[in-house]
Amino acid sequence: MSDNDLRTRIQNRLIELGRSPITAAVSVGLERTYIRDFVNGRKDSIRLDKRALVAQALDWSVDQLMNEGTRGASRPSTVTGDLLVGARDFPIYAAAQGGNGHMIVHTDVMEYAKRPVVLEGVPESYGILIVGDSMVPAYRPGDMALIHPRRPPERDTDVVLYDQDHRTGEAKSMIKRLVGFNDRSWKLEQYNPAKTFSEHRADWPICHQVVGMYKGRR
Repeated sequence: MSDNDLRTRIQNRLIELGRSPITAAVSVGLERTYIRDFVNGRKDSIRLDKRALVAQALDWSVDQLMNEGTRGASRPSTVTGDLLVGARDFPIYAAAQGGNGHMIVHTDVMEYAKRPVVLEGVPESYGILIVGDSMVPAYRPGDMALIHPRRPPERDTDVVLYDQDHRTGEAKSMIKRLVGFNDRSWKLEQYNPAKTFSEHRADWPICHQVVGMYKGRR
């Protein structure tokens, strides 16, 4: 299992348990930022002698921590009110419908919300209001995707790709499933209508990972 796969599984497990990474670490006697720094990419790996404590912090065995299959496990989890922390400093950006299943993300912040625990300590993180229905049922119009811009591209995760207009500062974007990639292209999946397709990385040079979402009102 890659470290990126493990980061995603730990992050989703924390959401499932309703624990912040700091609370989980402190509960088993780890350094308070140990799990948070790993999840946020500040720590390259979990030391062998720390795995049992990290597993305990997540109510897992070491085998569950290290060996459970990961395909599909990285789908963003819904973040609820009890998983929000701190002041309202988390920026949310509005989006408008573009052509071909794209969104236009506006440069002005629409509103600020409390920061989700999975993005605690990631000051560049942000949310985007979803428009369009190309990713239904995973995302519906009005849902809010939570974005970790520091994560490197990772297969079998949901991502937001950008093509920024440097004249206006606004960005054409799309939210899709990242099936695979190489130096030249992204292989992407959408659900409505269901299809897999490729885009040139030169046309969509920025790739940010989705790590959770707020459900919109129905």
